[in-house]
Amino acid sequence: MRDIDKIAQAMTLNFTQIPAFANIAAPILDFATAAKIKAETLRTDPDIFDLWALLVTAAERLANFAPQPHPALISNTAVLQHSLSDGLQLIRNGRDLVFYIARARTPMPKSTREYIERCETYLSTGRSPMTPAPLPA
Repeated sequence: MRDIDKIAQAMTLNFTQIPAFANIAAPILDFATAAKIKAETLRTDPDIFDLWALLVTAAERLANFAPQPHPALISNTAVLQHSLSDGLQLIRNGRDLVFYIARARTPMPKSTREYIERCETYLSTGRSPMTPAPLPA
């Protein structure tokens, strides 16, 4: 649960500061909530089928989030332009990591830490460091 909360908090904190992703907080919260409920529920519980459907639909809404690109401000100051494709890929990477954690029902501190660092790098540079994705650790 802790890692799911950390990932959701990092996504919200970093992405909502970017104008194109300003409205992403609700889909992130819905997905994190569904993931935590799924992680708490035993596979033998009859409600698991409904909870799994809730998780999958929340994940799809998050993955299909459409950023609203804002035209660059016309001024003498440079404006940091974030790569929307990098941001969307980073969101999908976060979704996948939360899925791994919820399904395994175990924390993944190294993968969580590395993902949060990638979110912070994206916010500060406008680009996501695309490193080969190893298996979650």
